[in-house]
Amino acid sequence: MTHRPKEQYLRRLPRRAGRQSGRVRALGLALGLVCSLLCASPAGHANVLDESITVDDFGDEPARACYSIYPHVYLTEYYNVLLNQFFYTQPCSNDEEIIWSGAAGPGWRRTFREFGVWIGNAGGTRVCRFYGSVWPGPNSHFFTADPTECAFLQSLPKGPPDQPRWNLESDNAFSVVALDATGTGCSDSRGKVLIRRYYNNGHLTGRTPSHRFVADTPDSKEEMRRAGWVDEGVRFCVSGVYYDYAKPR
Repeated sequence: MTHRPKEQYLRRLPRRAGRQSGRVRALGLALGLVCSLLCASPAGHANVLDESITVDDFGDEPARACYSIYPHVYLTEYYNVLLNQFFYTQPCSNDEEIIWSGAAGPGWRRTFREFGVWIGNAGGTRVCRFYGSVWPGPNSHFFTADPTECAFLQSLPKGPPDQPRWNLESDNAFSVVALDATGTGCSDSRGKVLIRRYYNNGHLTGRTPSHRFVADTPDSKEEMRRAGWVDEGVRFCVSGVYYDYAKPR
C-alpha cells in the first residue's frame, strides 16, 4: 500500500533471550494469550497479575503483555484494508481480542509497526480516545494527547441523533511523553522519537475521517504527503518505533 511510510531507521526487535529466564518467558506467553481478558480495568489501568516479575526482566524494552508493575508496553498499529483506517491498541485492553475474533468487522490487519508507550500515568501525558458511531458516524477512532483538544471535543454540544460527533471512550487509553516548551523536542529523556499525526482529509474526499501516527522523519513525511494525507504536526514522543514481524496474526 503506497500510503505506508518506509522509515529507514526502523529496526527489528532485538532478541534478548539471555535477559529472561525460562519461567518469565513461559509466563509472558501465557499472559499474552489471556491478557486481553484479564488485564483491563474500568479505569484503564492494569490489574495486578504477578508481583514476582521485575522491571529487570525486560531491560529498557516495552512488554507485549500486561504487567501491573511494568507499565512500559508496545502500542500496536492496525490497518483496515476495507475502510482505509488506522487503529492503535495496547495489551492492557481487550481490543486485540475483539479484532481477532472478527467482532470489529472484516479487513483489520497488523501493519507490524509498534510504538513504545506507557499505561496509566507512567508516561506523564494521558491520551484520550474517541469513537464516533456506526451511524451517523464517524465510524472511526480519534486519539489525542492534547488536554485542550480532548476537553474541547467533550464540550461540544450534543445535536440531534443523526448528527455525527466524537464520543469519549477513554481519557487514559495509554500515556506518552509530552513535547517540550518549544514543541520541537521531548520534555522527558524517556521520549526518544517524535510522532506526527496525519489526517486523511476525509471531509473533502468523502471518506470516513481517519488519522495516523508516524515517526517524524523525512521519508515518512514524503510518503504521507504523496498519499494525500494532511500533516497535523508533531504531537508527542514515544520511547521508540519498532517493526515486529514475529507477533502472530
